[in-house]
Amino acid sequence: MRITGGERRGTRIEVPGARVRPTSDMVREALFSALADRIPGCRFIDLFAGSGVVGLEALSRGASFVCWVESSVHVLRVLKENVTRAITGDPLSATRSQVYRSDAIRFLEKGGLDGGAEPFDVIFADPPYDTDGSNAWLRKALKALEKTTMLAAEGLLVFEQAKKQPDELLSDAWQVIRDRTYGGTRVLFLRKS
Repeated sequence: MRITGGERRGTRIEVPGARVRPTSDMVREALFSALADRIPGCRFIDLFAGSGVVGLEALSRGASFVCWVESSVHVLRVLKENVTRAITGDPLSATRSQVYRSDAIRFLEKGGLDGGAEPFDVIFADPPYDTDGSNAWLRKALKALEKTTMLAAEGLLVFEQAKKQPDELLSDAWQVIRDRTYGGTRVLFLRKS
């Protein structure tokens, strides 16, 4: 797998084992095409980061700061190696990136690990696919974000899930501004109402 766009295009990314399902090239290209105007200079979070490829795409395409959040120790080791490989030779990138070991929902509930940091413009979440809806990842993420100031006023939560995953009821506090399907993947773009 490789970064598909920006200044680090072509950089090789390792996938940390069979249990990690990286966002496909097709979905990443569609995602960053939709976000093209927002990425340069933005603050970006990659939740349930896995290989970190989505956050690395954001950094490569000009995000001012990228934060990766991953809970698995094994996956985190490969994620850190991927980030190091992608930023090698660019000393500014080291100050523009941070990797956290944390449960993604807990990270949101706490408003990030550093508390009152500057809000993020794009929060991308790609949790394990939940085809029966039992984990309710989207509902948990939205509920956590309603209680913090992590998401900027005009910021977006971009949520990747299985196409077959049942819809979750959203509170009136959120509006879906874009809903796209790419093969077996559905991507929702949500903004606070």
